[in-house]
Amino acid sequence: MIEPHRYESVFQLDALTWGSGEYVGLYSLEDGILEITLPEPLLPNEIISLFISYALQIPFQASAFGYTARQINLADWYPYIPPFQAGEGWRFNPPAQVGEHQIYDIADYEVIIRSPEPGLILAAPTSAQPMATGSFYQLEAARGFIWSASLQYQT
Repeated sequence: MIEPHRYESVFQLDALTWGSGEYVGLYSLEDGILEITLPEPLLPNEIISLFISYALQIPFQASAFGYTARQINLADWYPYIPPFQAGEGWRFNPPAQVGEHQIYDIADYEVIIRSPEPGLILAAPTSAQPMATGSFYQLEAARGFIWSASLQYQT
């Protein structure tokens, strides 16, 4: 699932590769849904690695995914795998005009946020661990990683 792809000119897929570095041969990306054809069926408990390199052009809009002159908000900004239910397949809903449509599985997150702007204040779902190149966030057993940033953040 790639929610930013649902916005016009926001998501740009740069590369899609297997863990070996080989490019994924067969895939489709339409209406926020990335479907990948595996070279061979995946066996139960078998693990594969997939790397997605992409760029976002965050839209100028006051919403959960966008920016204004005061702040930037990033909800649903990264690709994720929806839950799989035996007998039914991948669990996802089409977006609607009202209410949430995403279905998230529990996941662990490791996020590094780098900012070229000194004094930028970040609000994230867990405390930051400072790094020389930015801030490191580790969040376990969560349904998502949403963050905001501003030079004018107040509590």
